[in-house]
Amino acid sequence: MKPTNLTHKDVVRNVSSLLTTIITLALLLISCEELERANPADPNYTLEPPTLLAAEPVTDTQIELSWKDNEEHTKEFVIQRKTGSGSYANRATVAKNVLTFIDTACILNTTYNYVVMSKVETNLSAGSVARSVATSFAAPTGLTTQAVSDQALRLSWTDNTGYEEGFKVERDSGSGFVEIGTVGSDVEDYTDSGLIFGQSY
Repeated sequence: MKPTNLTHKDVVRNVSSLLTTIITLALLLISCEELERANPADPNYTLEPPTLLAAEPVTDTQIELSWKDNEEHTKEFVIQRKTGSGSYANRATVAKNVLTFIDTACILNTTYNYVVMSKVETNLSAGSVARSVATSFAAPTGLTTQAVSDQALRLSWTDNTGYEEGFKVERDSGSGFVEIGTVGSDVEDYTDSGLIFGQSY
């Protein structure tokens, strides 16, 4: 076979073409690696966890949660709950634009701990700072009576819940307590009239 005579110009052109190909392949490889690292669905991608988690009882068996989303790629939020020293378990999953949740499956006089996580496909962020809250239905306190006439007493008390539907008032005239009236939510006084002067109640 006859040898190919390459000019200096041909060699330079071939080397330049080869270098261009190598650089292009290297850039493609780097781009693929960066794309993989930047994929929020990749378990190696660190999602920003939610913050400012708040938990407040809204009834004696319901707790409302709210939080702030810090991850632009969030697809869902996973809410986990535990009681006592138990392990966290999934309580609910809500869409990315939902930043509140009301847990309606609570038991009276129970303390619950909550965390919320951002989720993209199977990739989960770390949990938010945990919040602990107890369900309760506190009784009124500080009951006092004041005579407003010789046949009427005004009762007043302190309301210790924000979700009662009202108050029932009972009176014992010597033979046990019986209901004498009711008042609405947030009312903290009641006037008992038609009493007998000189009798203890």
